[in-house]
Amino acid sequence: MVAEFYVYCIFRPDGRPCYIGKGQGDRLNGHFRYGKHPNRHLRGIIAAAGGSLPAVIVHDGLDEPTAFAYEKALIAAIGKTDLCNRTDGGDGTSGHKHTAETIAKMSVAQSGRTFSPETLAKMAAAKTGRSLTPEHRAAIGAANRGKTRTPDQRAAMSAERKGQQLTPEQKAKHAAVMSSRIISPETRAAMSANRLGKPLSKETKAKISVSVSRASKGKPKSAEHRAAMSASKTGTTHSLEHCEKIAEGVRRAAQERRERKMLAERQETHPKTV
Repeated sequence: MVAEFYVYCIFRPDGRPCYIGKGQGDRLNGHFRYGKHPNRHLRGIIAAAGGSLPAVIVHDGLDEPTAFAYEKALIAAIGKTDLCNRTDGGDGTSGHKHTAETIAKMSVAQSGRTFSPETLAKMAAAKTGRSLTPEHRAAIGAANRGKTRTPDQRAAMSAERKGQQLTPEQKAKHAAVMSSRIISPETRAAMSANRLGKPLSKETKAKISVSVSRASKGKPKSAEHRAAMSASKTGTTHSLEHCEKIAEGVRRAAQERRERKMLAERQETHPKTV
């Protein structure tokens, strides 16, 4: 097949996408040369903008089936409620299934592709303020479930998130989601196996300690919580090294209590010398 097709996106003046299309040659610019565009909705937006709109070619060098597949995928991702497209893309009918060969071609074409800062800014603006439906979230979760990331992908994801600060609203949403999340025994076992044998750095241990202290400060544990903690520790055996660490922690805590008590007594007896 001839790889001469491309997929494009036309944007509204405010940066939101309004039309996804597939074409070849001068198909994209043809939208702005129509005396009377066949798509009435798009025609009105073009006319209101003075006869032209910003547009970008998202993918090019594609054969026609792959271009149709990309067109459909983009329309589905953005949602027809935000677009002027009258069909789901592709051959214009809903429910089209892509062959394994086409999916593989899409994956190869997408791999390693980079977008310009202008295109990324437009894509971000198009998604700003948009909320996903529960069905859409479930579909994304199902698509990603069971996928394993390569070390390079994990490193790239980590580098991208490093230094990002969550807003109070984002933290509240995250806490609400996590508090209502039910983790299955299988998932817990997988998480435990994944962490087994991984030593934590001193910095990580300190962060965990501070986080736990803040979370539990001023919050008395219920009888059920204490019973669950006791049950989880019943029958647990610690290594000699672990026992020594526990004993050292207990001795240090007792020493700190004695020092605080002695300091308080000195302050009461000799307030000016302390």
